[in-house]
Amino acid sequence: MNTWRLARHRIVAATRTHDTHLDIDVLRTKLMGMIRQNGWRTLGITSPRGGSGKTTLALNLAFSFAWQADFRVGLLDLDLRRPKIARVLHCEQSHDIEGFLRGYRSMPQSIIRHRNNLVVATNAVPVPQAAELLMECVPGAAISRMREKLGLDLILYDLSPMLASDDALAVLPGLDAMLLVAAAGETTMRELDICERELSRPGKLAGIVLNKCRFLPERFGY
Repeated sequence: MNTWRLARHRIVAATRTHDTHLDIDVLRTKLMGMIRQNGWRTLGITSPRGGSGKTTLALNLAFSFAWQADFRVGLLDLDLRRPKIARVLHCEQSHDIEGFLRGYRSMPQSIIRHRNNLVVATNAVPVPQAAELLMECVPGAAISRMREKLGLDLILYDLSPMLASDDALAVLPGLDAMLLVAAAGETTMRELDICERELSRPGKLAGIVLNKCRFLPERFGY
């Protein structure tokens, strides 16, 4: 993977050359405690609306988890209407995640690897009937085979914004938990409240991450 391109897209956890990766690592460690305590195997990442930085957070979390050598993680681009991960990672080949989910494309054709413990399934082709595909294939046989063959401890799903479509809700019954990403100064309290209630009712809300903060806290002198 092109480290310069990752840095340009603020994927700071991939190389850890900037101190901002520490904030990602803190979130990762907090989530790791919840994952182990609750036995979570799947974690969705969504936001009330677009532009909140959920894909950036999903990639950073995936790379941060991958720094732990004994932990295997997969990241799936399930923001089917506006897929972004392939562009951020500058994939040389176009990946069709619908073909993978339906079993038309093999796993080696559909994933890229980073070191020995991170795999990413990208998508370069928008899917018109996204919610229907997600309800039919997530979780499904293709994802189960990927988990078993690669021995994945956790699968992260980068999902569509909750208020833009019903895609995230279509996946929710098959998820262990969902992380909600809000953008400082952009996400309204009403938007956040609607999404929080939708995720809290079935007990799927792992937490809320405030993104795009202009003023960062001090490092306590460290």
